[in-house]
Amino acid sequence: MIGALVSSIPPILSPMLFLALFIFLASVLGVQYFSGGREGYGIHRRNNFNTVSQVVVLLIRVITGENWESTMRDCAIEFPFCASDTEAQLVSGDPATIGDCGNTIVSFFLFD
Repeated sequence: MIGALVSSIPPILSPMLFLALFIFLASVLGVQYFSGGREGYGIHRRNNFNTVSQVVVLLIRVITGENWESTMRDCAIEFPFCASDTEAQLVSGDPATIGDCGNTIVSFFLFD
C-alpha cells in the first residue's frame, strides 16, 4: 500500500507543477491589469490584486469556487463607473497616479 502511494507521486507532480505555473502567470497578469482597482463585494482589503502573493491566494480561492463571480464582476468595472487614469491624475496632481478601473475582457478571460 505504501509502495502504491509512493509510485503515484511522480505522475501527480507534473499536473501540480503545471497548475502552479498557471497560477503564477495569471497572478502576474492580474497585478498588471487590476492593481489598485475599485473595492467592492469581491475585492476588498484581504482579497485584492496589490501584490503577487495576494493574487496567488485569491486565485486559489477562485479555483476552489469561493466567491469567484463577485471577484470577476468587481474586476470588470469600467468607465464611467470608476475613475480613469486621466481623472485620477487631474485630481491628485501626480502624473504617476493610476485610476481604479478594471478591464472587462481580461476579467472574463481570467475568471471565466
